[in-house]
Amino acid sequence: MVARLIAVILIFAAWGCSRELQPRTAEDGLVHTSEDRSQGSALVSDRPYKRASQHLPNLVQIHPRVISGGLPEGDAAFAELQSLGIQTIVSVDGAKPDVATARRFGFRYVHLPRGYDGISENRVGELAKAVRDLEGPIYIHCHHGKHRSPAAASVACVAAGLITPDIALSVLEIAPTSPHYQGLIQSVRMTKPWPSAALDALQVDFRETVDVPPLAEPMVALEQTYVQLQTIASHG
Repeated sequence: MVARLIAVILIFAAWGCSRELQPRTAEDGLVHTSEDRSQGSALVSDRPYKRASQHLPNLVQIHPRVISGGLPEGDAAFAELQSLGIQTIVSVDGAKPDVATARRFGFRYVHLPRGYDGISENRVGELAKAVRDLEGPIYIHCHHGKHRSPAAASVACVAAGLITPDIALSVLEIAPTSPHYQGLIQSVRMTKPWPSAALDALQVDFRETVDVPPLAEPMVALEQTYVQLQTIASHG
């Protein structure tokens, strides 16, 4: 009798351990039905975590509906987004999005560029409306996926009521966002949830590409050249 009781206890213990060790995947809540999406703030995720990726830099799962990361480059990167169930891509980078490739893979692209100095209240509202209303899951990216995109995705999720401000700050630690970009960090720290009525009233023209200030284009080119030089240097 005692031996049988011990066997039962061991079976339950093994079952519990197997559940704890089971990795989280896209099927654990990344893709939601239209009914799930309509619940808005009810979709509060667990703590954000870094996802493994072969072609997308610095992937951070912020909420079942929102992933932050770096620039998708080439078919392999867009195919990986497809495997994650992504429906809409939001770029906060100054560079023109690769709309043609995105269309081939069936994605909608939205361009809401943002600098390193912070995120204006109006842009916070636009980002929040995007994560709340556009077809998801949504991938928000900048170039590296370390600074602008985790900050933009965090303020979007807070303003839309998907995560709390303390969770938003943890996203910057996971990315990790440089402490030198105090404007971005302050924007995340100061963002509060927007009333649903305010987001309903906000009119946003979600476009595939938008014009950026004249200085932004050479800055983007300079950053891309710097990354290429780093790559060359890393290979000797």
